[in-house]
Amino acid sequence: MKKVVLTILLVFLYALALLSVYSQEEGTKSSREIIDDIVKQTNNFKGLARALGVAQAHSNLTALNTSTAYLGAFPSFSVLSGFGYAFNTDLFTSLDDLAELGDATTALTSGKLVNPNLALGLSPTSLGLRFGGTKIPFDVAMYGFFIPFDISLTLQGIRGGLWTQQFGFDFRYAFVEEDESLPNISVGFTYLYGRQELYVSSNEFPAGFNLGSDANVDGDLRFALGGDTHTIALKSQISKNLRFFEPYFGIEPYIVVSNYYADFRGKVNFIEDGKAKSLVDLFKGGTNFGALRAKTNENRLTLTSENQTDAGFRVFGGYSLRIYWVYFDASISYDVVSSTVALSTGIRLQYLPSRIKNNRSAPAETSNEADNE
Repeated sequence: MKKVVLTILLVFLYALALLSVYSQEEGTKSSREIIDDIVKQTNNFKGLARALGVAQAHSNLTALNTSTAYLGAFPSFSVLSGFGYAFNTDLFTSLDDLAELGDATTALTSGKLVNPNLALGLSPTSLGLRFGGTKIPFDVAMYGFFIPFDISLTLQGIRGGLWTQQFGFDFRYAFVEEDESLPNISVGFTYLYGRQELYVSSNEFPAGFNLGSDANVDGDLRFALGGDTHTIALKSQISKNLRFFEPYFGIEPYIVVSNYYADFRGKVNFIEDGKAKSLVDLFKGGTNFGALRAKTNENRLTLTSENQTDAGFRVFGGYSLRIYWVYFDASISYDVVSSTVALSTGIRLQYLPSRIKNNRSAPAETSNEADNE
């Protein structure tokens, strides 16, 4: 829960900067000056969007980590659920830098808020079904998760939340199958699609709430940061069953294509040159968003960074604890390209006839050896 709250609070910081909400005493800038400040920060949004795509892909892949590198032949199967969370190694240093700035106005103009180091990846849960092959040593998994409503938290009139969906599949081939002395070693291919949005909103602003010296906000405000990712990965993994404990290690290069957006909705009233104007009017007249795609209407502004392709290479490891058919997983992953760290926990129901057979036969073999002596 703390991870979800941290993510919501971080998105709220984005919202504070892009809205540039000034208090009554600080509202000395004109609306045009505020827009100029915002545009300066949008030049950094493409870098932030790229970092978000990589962090989300890293989180999605890590949420699917399980210890068993190869299940074995059919009817072996596994049903899994996992949680993943990815962040940059410089995240907490960047958060400390923001905290020292003191207010949203300074953060807006400092260039420290729209910062790739603040990118987070969050996979609330991933559900999967894996089953073993027949004549050749392979297994296949299908993944899918969808929340038809958002998960939200309201604090002092500010509502923050998220919604997410994910689906994909993977295929693994075992070129070394586990026995008493050898581990499982497999190689595999994974495809994942993920879509997610984090948002903050409020309907607590009174009519006439100041936004600069010549503008105010009237009614509801909503700021959202979201996008989708397409991830293709090649994975190699080794694991060894030690009865109730199973450690594992692996490497996984991947490619992610991401599309991210920042979306602001709200009714802004302001006066410029003695005339009442709307939000779309604020962004006319030479406003330059660089490589970003911008859409505006009277009460909405959307910035989109489209079809960015990035590569990652993660090294991961972890272990599972087994109680009968139930496995509890924990893992850590590090991407050497983006310097992001991902953590995951999971639980799965796994049926492996080969292990049941080995576990049952082991005591009998020990007993026979004792009788021979």
